[in-house]
Amino acid sequence: LNGNDANNGSTGSPVKTPQRANTLASSGDTIKLRGSSAANTHYQAQLKITKTNTTWEPDSGHTPIFNGGWDDSYLRADGTYNWPDSTCLPNIGTPGTPSFKEYGVMVQVAANGVTVDSLDVRNVAGIAIVVTASNVAVTNCRVDHTFSNAINVNGEPGAPITDIEVGYCTISRVSFKGRISDFTQLTGKRGTQGSFIALYAHDVWLHHNTMCYGMAEGILADRGGNRVTIEYNVVHTNNHLGIYINRTKNGIVRNNIVTHTYNSDFIEDKKGAVDYQVPSGIVIGDENGPKMPLDYHSENQQVYNNIIIGMSCGIDVRNAYKLFPNGDPDGYTTQLKNAWIAHNTIIGRSRSMVGIRIDQVAPEWGSSLAHQNSIVENNLVNMAHGEAGHTLGRGQGSTA
Repeated sequence: LNGNDANNGSTGSPVKTPQRANTLASSGDTIKLRGSSAANTHYQAQLKITKTNTTWEPDSGHTPIFNGGWDDSYLRADGTYNWPDSTCLPNIGTPGTPSFKEYGVMVQVAANGVTVDSLDVRNVAGIAIVVTASNVAVTNCRVDHTFSNAINVNGEPGAPITDIEVGYCTISRVSFKGRISDFTQLTGKRGTQGSFIALYAHDVWLHHNTMCYGMAEGILADRGGNRVTIEYNVVHTNNHLGIYINRTKNGIVRNNIVTHTYNSDFIEDKKGAVDYQVPSGIVIGDENGPKMPLDYHSENQQVYNNIIIGMSCGIDVRNAYKLFPNGDPDGYTTQLKNAWIAHNTIIGRSRSMVGIRIDQVAPEWGSSLAHQNSIVENNLVNMAHGEAGHTLGRGQGSTA
């Protein structure tokens, strides 16, 4: 921060900006970042890492902070937020105009073999960290207060990225565009996004993280995934689902804690009701939206040894049939195939509705995706308020 981008980047001759450090780095280098919690020592700059096998970590005694500037000064008296303006990073442009771009990135890992350790990324007017390369580790990082989601792991259809670790990170106040005062200007855009999303990613290890106070899902293992292991995470008080498996094969969800404090700021309002319903805990739901690979179904799902407290539904195998306004079909076609759901502890609270719900695929989708070769066993379900312990039903929205 006190360096000069004309310097050579050595310990005694540091550069000023992380992007200049990336330019000077060679494969295999370790880049030491300096800074502290003092406001004038933050990096208000974006970083795209393009050098392979580099390690990015704090210099001894330093706490590097990337600060996008969309902080609590944008908070309104009614609890909503003003839009990020041109002083914030990433610069998302003007809502409602062609300049508006919703998914700018603060830190992008675009090279294989990179390790990012112990960074603090906050007040981001977009996405905090995006990984678009393989053999990457993001560890011990802190993400707080983002307009969009916190950490994205993004492959592409036909070109998945592989071997990704995200561990020991703390993520809070995510996707706060859901609290923008005039959120309707996002019409035509996607809604809020979760704390962590893996998309077309294989061999992902997500472990020992805390995801809390988000306006969307805590963890989303999304379409095109394979061998995603989600373990030893604490996911609490998010507006949408705790842990969500959508069109991901061979997913393992184990030893996690999922709960909700019933903080009303993170309970969805809908159907004309304020604080309508807390979300479900762990959901397997293969969506049928326009971007979904409809021939790629979740299978070999393992969900075990999790503790789920106070969620609307503890474990939800979701199926439904509905139509978009243009008449195209929508909903879920979720098949339990070679699945094992066992040894989970589900405790109901006042807003809980059901412990375990397993819906069949709705008949409108046909009969080829009936559940098969799957076991649900030895789960402890305590519904103290008269809720159902489990339900086995047809797909929602279908006819009897």
